[in-house]
Amino acid sequence: MLDLRPFKTYFELFKEPLEGGGEVTGLFAWFMKDTSPLVGLILNILLYYPLGYLLPLLFPKLKPKHVILIGCLCSIATEATQYLLKMGWCETDDVIHNTLGTAIGVWVWLWQSKRLNAQRSANPGIGET
Repeated sequence: MLDLRPFKTYFELFKEPLEGGGEVTGLFAWFMKDTSPLVGLILNILLYYPLGYLLPLLFPKLKPKHVILIGCLCSIATEATQYLLKMGWCETDDVIHNTLGTAIGVWVWLWQSKRLNAQRSANPGIGET
């Protein structure tokens, strides 16, 4: 199935009250009813996190924006394959969350690289063989 509505998951979080839940609506009702959309969202982010972290590690000349673009294109290819083979759901939200996972991986890699470089500058000779 194809769904091109961006941020559909977020709009559904706050839409429907919980049946028989009295005044419980929105996000709290959603958590009480079914957590699988949240799990899917987190898994989509985690799926592409390694790509964002490992690509700059393996290819140091790649700029962060190019790594994020590669992550986005890989996600689009994955969703297109799901649509063409009629396997699973082809959703815009998945592309957004996968790209976010790539961006988080890039950010962590940049943060760790700067931290490691600062440690090496402060302690020359450590870690050299």
